[in-house]
Amino acid sequence: TLEIWLSNKVNSVDENIYCEYEDDVFQQNIKEGKSKFTQLKLYGSKNFSFQSNEVFKAITNFFSLFVKGEYKFDEIEFVFETNTAIAGKYGGNDSELLTEWAGNKGQLEGDLLKRCAAKLKSIVTEFVQERLPELIKVDKTLAQVAELEFANMPEVVWENFAKSIKWIFNEEYPNDAIEKVNDSIKNLIKSLPFPSSKNQSEQAFTALYYEVSEKMFQQDIGERCLTPQRMDE
Repeated sequence: TLEIWLSNKVNSVDENIYCEYEDDVFQQNIKEGKSKFTQLKLYGSKNFSFQSNEVFKAITNFFSLFVKGEYKFDEIEFVFETNTAIAGKYGGNDSELLTEWAGNKGQLEGDLLKRCAAKLKSIVTEFVQERLPELIKVDKTLAQVAELEFANMPEVVWENFAKSIKWIFNEEYPNDAIEKVNDSIKNLIKSLPFPSSKNQSEQAFTALYYEVSEKMFQQDIGERCLTPQRMDE
């Protein structure tokens, strides 16, 4: 979060960054109508596939945000980023599909797009079927309407959802991943237009890191927001 906040300031990007709201990091550019949700995973040795609980939860959360009315007209991007790698093929984990998708660099089309969309649909359908009994207990009519709407969702929706997801598997040790981010932060601090950032870079790092940490635990969502103006302050 700190790295993104600094990068925005250095590159004059005017967007709001939310800590631990909607996902690990939520970037919202209101002027350009863009919303970006990032989920981060730092592990010692765990690799991921479509059978991983973390990937299942990430996809279902991404879908809930994708269909959420607040972001209906935004250009949406979802990012799953981890320091580890894609798991080897075993059983029906479809690791080859995830490898193709991750290596596609945002240019999904043709047969690959259809296969990715079908995979997302199967995962989200499983999630909906698991949650439906709970919803029926709360409101049976609402549950029936929701189930019908979900069943009749056009294939183009699933394809657009697939296009919005980006997978990043950095394949590096946890300490290396953290050190890389720390180095990036230090370089960005030196590029800030403030004298103190050059003369007292370590103090600047500590102060900004503390600000981000404080934002994470605010009860009021608005208080979790980081802006370029707040960095000026």
